[in-house]
Amino acid sequence: MLNLSQHAGSKILNEIKDVRLCLGGDDKMTFNECGFQERIKALRKQKGYTQQQLADIFCVSKSNVNYYEKTTRAPSPDIFIKYADEFNVSIDYLFGREKPSGNMVDVSGLSKEEVVMIQNMIDTLRNKNK
Repeated sequence: MLNLSQHAGSKILNEIKDVRLCLGGDDKMTFNECGFQERIKALRKQKGYTQQQLADIFCVSKSNVNYYEKTTRAPSPDIFIKYADEFNVSIDYLFGREKPSGNMVDVSGLSKEEVVMIQNMIDTLRNKNK
């Protein structure tokens, strides 16, 4: 877990908004161009959360969630991690560095044990079809 305070993390990320993010090869874009805001809003809506519900889960204000979705304010590093954990995506996905697979399975809301059971079932089916 990161030990940056939310204020320090937000300040750092706000200062790097215009720093170029390398997306592999020669493709580069700024923080605001990477689609983070659209992705987090789509993930929230996909799961059926209101901004207030997500704010409650992340222990932030509803206005902060709104700022994150409107590019007004960059989240702190710990909030990036909370987004990735809550929606079972990678931070690379949040920043547009990883494309979603059409074969993704939504395991949100399941316990770690249940996720392991599903992974074991998938592995068994793969081995069966070899």
